[in-house]
Amino acid sequence: VLGAKFFITFHGTDVNHLPQSRILRALVRRADMVCYVSTAMQKVVEDAVPPERLLYTPNGVDTAAFPPGNDDRAPRVLMVGSLRWQKGYPDALAAFAKFKEHRPDWGLDIVGVGPLGEELESLARELNLDGSVRFLGMRSREQVAELMRESRLFLLSSVSEGFPKVLLEAAASGLPIVTTDVGSCRDLAEDGVGIAVQPGDPGAIATALESMAADEELWRSSARRGPEVAKEHSWEAT
Repeated sequence: VLGAKFFITFHGTDVNHLPQSRILRALVRRADMVCYVSTAMQKVVEDAVPPERLLYTPNGVDTAAFPPGNDDRAPRVLMVGSLRWQKGYPDALAAFAKFKEHRPDWGLDIVGVGPLGEELESLARELNLDGSVRFLGMRSREQVAELMRESRLFLLSSVSEGFPKVLLEAAASGLPIVTTDVGSCRDLAEDGVGIAVQPGDPGAIATALESMAADEELWRSSARRGPEVAKEHSWEAT
C-alpha cells in the first residue's frame, strides 16, 4: 500500500515453520529481501526464496558493552535467556545436578523470565538444587555484563537456536562457554571459546562442564580467545 520495501528476518526457531506455514510462505513471496542470521538456516530459506532475494545477516556484539573480566572468578555457571522450551532449561538443571556431584561448591545463575518459570523452580527443588540455583529474573544489559565478568562458565542448553547474541556477549567477556550444537553455536565453540555437545543430553552437558572446570589451561585459552572472536563479530564487522 505504501510502496515501501519489505524485509523479513528469520532469527531461529521461526524458520522451522516456513515449510508448513502458508501465511509465512505468502509473506516470503512478497518480501523484497529475506534475511537469516545463521548458516544452519540456509537450506530451509533457499528452498523457499530465490537466491537474489536472500541475505545472510549474522548477529553481532557490542564489544564495548561487554569488556572481558579477569581470571579470578566465582565458581558459578551463568545462563541468560527467556524461560521457554527452546532454551532446554530442564536439560541444564539435570546436567548441573550431575555436575554438582563432583563440584559441590559450584552454583548456577539463571537470568530471564518466561512461561516455564514456576515449573523450572519446582524442578530445581526436586533435584535438590534450590540452595545452589538462583533464578535472577530480568536484569539490565549492564547487570548481565557484570555477571559475565564474574562467572566462571557460561551455559547454553538450547534445543533450537539461530545465532544467539548471548554467546557472543559471553565470548567478549572472556567467559568460556558450554553450548549445545544448534544453529551456529558449534561454529562459535569450535573457534576456540568453548565446547559444543548434542542437544537434549544432560550427561554430555555435565561432562563438558566438568571438562571446562577441571582443565585450567583449556579454561584460560578459551577465556583469552573469546574477546578475539567477539571482535571478529562486532557490529562494525558484521
